[in-house]
Amino acid sequence: MKYYAAYGSNLDLAKMASRCPSAHAIAAGMLEDYQLEFRGSKNAYLTICPHNGQHVPLGIFSVEETDERNLDVYEDFPVLYYKKQISCTAADLESHMVQTYDAFIYVMRDEQPIALPSNAYLDTVLQGYRDFGFDSNIIMEALHKAHQEKK
Repeated sequence: MKYYAAYGSNLDLAKMASRCPSAHAIAAGMLEDYQLEFRGSKNAYLTICPHNGQHVPLGIFSVEETDERNLDVYEDFPVLYYKKQISCTAADLESHMVQTYDAFIYVMRDEQPIALPSNAYLDTVLQGYRDFGFDSNIIMEALHKAHQEKK
């Protein structure tokens, strides 16, 4: 079994279920010393960037090989995103017990500029934050930063 760490549109449980039918949301946690950024040349999507003192909420999913292949297609791997192995602590969604997960995560390639997301993408991400009970202010901060950069 593999673990996948989601931080953007794949937090939306309904959309994730349609993309990856055998994946299961199992835990929620934080990736420390990273921040969210909206980046892209045509359309803006979320990525993570190292940043001391910041954190990114993560949904941890158990995934099968077919789920990972579906995610690779959805994330435009390896063209737009690459995969990185991370280790993070997260609380089990049922028992609330905290443990460490070694998971893969998608990170956008550095050459993409800061940009503004579509309303549809932003709505999907916000739905995912509601699904996991995360504070949406983290998304709003990333959006505010993108607006400031575009001025």
